[in-house]
Amino acid sequence: MLALLAAAFWFIFFSYAMYRMIRNQAASMTRKEVVLAYGTKILFGCLYGYIFLHFYNGDDTWAMHASSIREKQLLLNDPYRFFWEFTPGTAIRNGDGLVDIIQFYLVDLEYCLQAKTLGIINLITQDNYYVNVVFWNFFIFWGHYWLFALLTTEFPGKRKFYFIVLFLFPPAAFWLSGIRSDGLIFLSCALLLLYFHRWLCTRRLSFLILSIFGFIGILIFRPQIAALIIPAIVSWWFAHRFPQRPLIQFLWVYVLAAIVFFVSAGFQTYNMPAQVVQRQQEFMQLKGTSFHLDSLQPSVQSFASIFPQAAVNTFIRPYPWEVNGVLQWMAVVEVILFWGILLFVVIRHERDWKKIVNHPLILVLFFTGFFLYLFIGYTIPFPGAIVRYKIMGEVFLLSILLTLLKHSSGVVKLK
Repeated sequence: MLALLAAAFWFIFFSYAMYRMIRNQAASMTRKEVVLAYGTKILFGCLYGYIFLHFYNGDDTWAMHASSIREKQLLLNDPYRFFWEFTPGTAIRNGDGLVDIIQFYLVDLEYCLQAKTLGIINLITQDNYYVNVVFWNFFIFWGHYWLFALLTTEFPGKRKFYFIVLFLFPPAAFWLSGIRSDGLIFLSCALLLLYFHRWLCTRRLSFLILSIFGFIGILIFRPQIAALIIPAIVSWWFAHRFPQRPLIQFLWVYVLAAIVFFVSAGFQTYNMPAQVVQRQQEFMQLKGTSFHLDSLQPSVQSFASIFPQAAVNTFIRPYPWEVNGVLQWMAVVEVILFWGILLFVVIRHERDWKKIVNHPLILVLFFTGFFLYLFIGYTIPFPGAIVRYKIMGEVFLLSILLTLLKHSSGVVKLK
């Protein structure tokens, strides 16, 4: 009962704080919208914890909660060690070479930034997972808001669509609200996109620094996504510098990136295809319900031959007759909804749809989302993991579709 009252108090407090912080910004939200958006995240964050505790033996989210309790005890008993573990000392001792040290340190940072932050929060919440969800989503909320602000600035007529997909879309609210790194990745990506866009428009150094912080966050929590988003950011810069044909700028950069990717196979230290193969093999060693996925080899031919499997596994599956569990049924509904919206957009799209698809922001979201889907398809055979890992790409692609969808009162602003 006390935990419930505490959660209600912090919900009211954080809701009011959010409203005060964003009410005078370009993408302002009403008090009701803030409460609805934040409340939805908390509801699904609690549901996330409950489902994984009672049906999946806790999974990583409750393991992180247990780690945070240990970190709180460490903070109380040995505060020097608690903070010293943020430094790269352990990585330097265990790493073999600069690349190895960086990889070790990124893993350490991923753990520390989650477990130690939650450990500090536990001093207030008394180790209650569900009250922690309220605090956790106070931070994660801003990733949704930053992307909402960016999209509504460019396409103000689609504001209602963006509010639904970014704050109320059940799969996104579920997977991005639990105590796990997915929400932090989304937060970092939104920070990068919003402030890189603002830097392109104003050239203010502070905006560039904030966008770099966003990229560092992605690098810490999911280095693979950091690698995938680099070509999109480079393409965005070229498209802003040479705005006549943005799509051509993106295509040239991605063709060059593909060449660099496969040419790197000739270098042992920086063999990117081999790293993708290793990632797939790590997942292949795990047990569980899985889709058929052939083993990758670090060659163009292997990637090309497995491309249909990778695309089908992420864009189309699971099929209804393959479902095994509630979460997989949710994945089936997601797929049907995605393709249903795509079909509806084909039938009823904006008159200026060609201009929209050539908008640099839309191209950034498309290429990032599309290649995120493919990377997941190439490396992950498990439907449960696929639906979680691809959620950010799904939000990006759905945002594009809703931008293209004709809306009677919508006015599309193109720069």
